[in-house]
Amino acid sequence: MVASLPHFGAGGNFVEYPSRSFLPTVPNRLWLIESGYVRSYIYTEEGSLIVMGIWGPGEVVGAALYSIHPVYLETITPVQARSTAWVTYANKQHLYAAYLKQAEALLVIRSQKRVELMVTKLLQWLGQRFGQSLEQGQVLELRLTHQDIAEILGVTRVTITRTFGLLEQQGFMQRLSTQRIILREADVWHYQI
Repeated sequence: MVASLPHFGAGGNFVEYPSRSFLPTVPNRLWLIESGYVRSYIYTEEGSLIVMGIWGPGEVVGAALYSIHPVYLETITPVQARSTAWVTYANKQHLYAAYLKQAEALLVIRSQKRVELMVTKLLQWLGQRFGQSLEQGQVLELRLTHQDIAEILGVTRVTITRTFGLLEQQGFMQRLSTQRIILREADVWHYQI
């Protein structure tokens, strides 16, 4: 089956995928992300989308790490990734631990009662994982749409747009013209995920 997938990075070469495309999900194969960001998600029986994780440079993603199938691996940005065999990983517990840690973080974030708190916790978590520290705060380079954030949190896009406006007014964040976000330290972030 691997031979029939033309974009499967044979021989350890990195393959480029455009934004909003899908990495092939083949049993016993994983993807090492060189650059860009990928989200993994599933659909419930009712058709609801559940984001299972967001993965970036240096991380490994693949259907082999999930017990729920089918799982979808969608590029959020342009991605360079290399396919590798599951059997080549000597420390599989490390990969499972990374997935468990991310699932726990998303579970805690989604369990907040107030949407404002969900959004600030999500942005803080993304800033810790993928952000850069500046004097003004954390700069989040990962460009997620309001719809992306809504799908991560299980709320509507309109709610996210409204919440972003509120958080910006309160000084918790600043949106830059380059679609980047600066996160400012705030009292509401009283514990780490």
